[in-house]
Amino acid sequence: MAQPEEKAPEAATPAKTENEPKAPETSKAPEKAEVVHIVTPVLSKYFQLQQSAFNIHSAILPAGTTKNDITNPRLWNHVGTKIKLHDEIRVMEENGAFMARLLVTFKHSLDHRVKILEYYELEEIDYEEAAGLSDYLIKNRGAVGWCVVDKATGKNLYTNLESQAAALTRRDEHVAAIGK
Repeated sequence: MAQPEEKAPEAATPAKTENEPKAPETSKAPEKAEVVHIVTPVLSKYFQLQQSAFNIHSAILPAGTTKNDITNPRLWNHVGTKIKLHDEIRVMEENGAFMARLLVTFKHSLDHRVKILEYYELEEIDYEEAAGLSDYLIKNRGAVGWCVVDKATGKNLYTNLESQAAALTRRDEHVAAIGK
């Protein structure tokens, strides 16, 4: 009796399905694998309402404060107990000369360090020149506020002005009115 012909064993390959895409038949070198960036989600303990994570303060700085003065730790001594690490402080010079946003980068007792995030010059005000142009002084007299003072008599001509810039404007109007 004749024996059936034996078939040569086929290479062990996985069975192909109909939906499986076919590999291109060109002979190319394998492509480099793309690096996948895994995004780590924000943990709930690091996601807080703004009021409890850090505070945003605002401060009006005295006339004549400079950009360098803002980062001086002594400027913040009186409000040190209200400031925490990573708080943000928005500052404005009282006459509108500049506006800045600061970040508290270090806090230990009354030692505070801040970094300037943003700084904008708004108006160029020469306080030295503006204060001594006439026979009238511009002074901040505490509870009376900004005043226009007559140099000769020492009397307040105008009181309770909202800023030094407003006092300078009032003084200039007064000088123009009397014709000096």
